[in-house]
Amino acid sequence: MPRKRESLIRWRDDKQAFYEDFTVDGHRFRGSLGTDDGKEANRRAAQRYQAAIAGSRGVADLTIEAALQRYAEEHGQYTKSAADIRRIQLTLVEHLGRGTMLAALKPADLVRYAARRRATVSNRSVNIEIEHLRAVVNRARELWGVNVPTAIKWTKGPGGVLLEEVGLKQHILTAEEETQLFVHLRQDYHGFVRFALVSAQRLDNVRTLTWAQIDWENRAFWIDVKSKKPGGERHWVPLSDELLAILGAEQGRHPKFVFTYVCGKGRFEPHSGRVQRAGIRYPFAKNGWRKPWYRALAAAGIEEFRFHDLRHTALTRVVQETGNIRLAQKLAGHTTINTTSRYVNAAVGDVREAMEQVAARRRLSPFLSPKAAAERKPN
Repeated sequence: MPRKRESLIRWRDDKQAFYEDFTVDGHRFRGSLGTDDGKEANRRAAQRYQAAIAGSRGVADLTIEAALQRYAEEHGQYTKSAADIRRIQLTLVEHLGRGTMLAALKPADLVRYAARRRATVSNRSVNIEIEHLRAVVNRARELWGVNVPTAIKWTKGPGGVLLEEVGLKQHILTAEEETQLFVHLRQDYHGFVRFALVSAQRLDNVRTLTWAQIDWENRAFWIDVKSKKPGGERHWVPLSDELLAILGAEQGRHPKFVFTYVCGKGRFEPHSGRVQRAGIRYPFAKNGWRKPWYRALAAAGIEEFRFHDLRHTALTRVVQETGNIRLAQKLAGHTTINTTSRYVNAAVGDVREAMEQVAARRRLSPFLSPKAAAERKPN
């Protein structure tokens, strides 16, 4: 039997909580005890220590908080979505409990979690959070050798813990809508929106685009995309003549950022301590572009259209013009063709035209039987 340590717990200043820390049969047990009370921490640690000696714990257990933290340290912090992962983890810990053991999770716990979360966020957002927990559980089972829940069905439908999601809604901009949009859109927004529409890149990639990302010699620009690779992955996008013209019009307006807007009214920003002066160009803030954008949509009579639908529109147009979805995949920077297929839509008119073409080739009217159509066929 291993010699009992003088203390089974240790205090972590960065977490403001006690952690178990002891070794049994050469295996070290470490994990949050979910409390900042020393007496309670010793009681919980003693229980876990005795369970480890008795063999009922088998391999090491981890609390949900400790498992999430270890996942972030080993993998999450090196991805482009590190901030999103941290936010998701804080939410999971808040709702599932800091001291809850990972192996003790039951399907009912995640069903209750989903029910609470869906009251404030979309079903898709809830599923992303649960799927992150699944990734942690998989890593714990495959690499850490710790106890994990086995009864959870990580799927949608009967018995599954994932929620059904609303079907993907896309609004593909028509030529007339595009004309009306730019008629009503502020002139200083034209380059910003036009570049997104032509390049098929995401809002934040266009909004934060810098001159350092432009390779004039090779007629391309780069963006960092989400990736499991350490440090993310760089995606190169070619610059067409139209994109080069858009960039040329923006040169000289800001030393760092490509796209800027003209401040209409001077103001002081308390959170940053900066003063913005009327008539001066400034980079687009994370949400500061919204009001003029939605005003233009309303004036143009375009309903249910998001900025992200500019990307849908661009990718759909590429497929319509070329018939090659892999070109759209390359432009979008998707790793799989399945992802691209969710973004590209054929307009209703295009489908109708295709149906008419099929009918014409068969020399049949869609309302006539083959025999009736043959009788009507001119001699």
